[in-house]
Amino acid sequence: MDVLSLLSHPLWFLCSLVLAVVLRMQKKGRWHSKKCRVDLTGKTAIVTGANTGIGKFVALDFARRNGRVILACRSRERGQKALEEIQRVTGNRNVVLEILDTSSMSSVRAFADRILRNEKRLDILVNNAGVSGLPHAVTSEGLEVTYATNHLGHFLLTNLLVDLMKRSAPSRIVFLASFVHYQGYIDTSNLYGKNMEKQKVYETYYCTKLMNVSCAREFADRLKTTGPVSPYGGFRTVSRLSKGGDVWWCCQLIQPADYRSRAFGWTVLSFNKVVIGNSANRSKHPAD
Repeated sequence: MDVLSLLSHPLWFLCSLVLAVVLRMQKKGRWHSKKCRVDLTGKTAIVTGANTGIGKFVALDFARRNGRVILACRSRERGQKALEEIQRVTGNRNVVLEILDTSSMSSVRAFADRILRNEKRLDILVNNAGVSGLPHAVTSEGLEVTYATNHLGHFLLTNLLVDLMKRSAPSRIVFLASFVHYQGYIDTSNLYGKNMEKQKVYETYYCTKLMNVSCAREFADRLKTTGPVSPYGGFRTVSRLSKGGDVWWCCQLIQPADYRSRAFGWTVLSFNKVVIGNSANRSKHPAD
């Protein structure tokens, strides 16, 4: 039996038809934010790196849901521009800007001090700010800049704010990770810029994303009996974007109809969960 006759066999056609039906049933369409009626009135959220990309979209959606949104940005100029745009689009004036550079632990501590001093509650913390493609460099505090920006800053920030989030329970902590985390590895000496001679800059990004995943898992385990954060419930599906396409959110968060992004989606499921999100922003410039 030649190949042509094999492919035209009725059994082959039937199997192909069944497979097509199964794949069609498994296909998930776009999730539209307007279908979600969650209202964040009375809730306070912090989004790091909220001046662009995923962080900006998250902040925009929180603002649309009437939440108090704190944009934690490194650049005052770019942060102010994002602030004005979000206020104009949503009509929510309860959106504020705070300066935060996650590569600087002193900046993280100063930011956390201001939050603890000025905010009575904190319901949502989205650890989103990050960089990739930067040359290896050590900050004035002796930390490798990419590891400090993507992991250490958020690790410290979450620890400093977690008690406030416990008092605001139920609350949510979100770490933005990436599907490339599986290509990373953890060498704590890298945090100080050591033993990185053979590590490519893109590999540094992979390693920081693995640290984000590990950090979220550990927080979930340690906080599972305290009330505000329940055990981590598993990875969510990465949402893929085509060039210039709408953000395809996998779960209960945003797909702003009037925005465009070149990034991978991320997922957040419910209050009471530490959730791993996904991003693939490869820009050399930070979302700050």
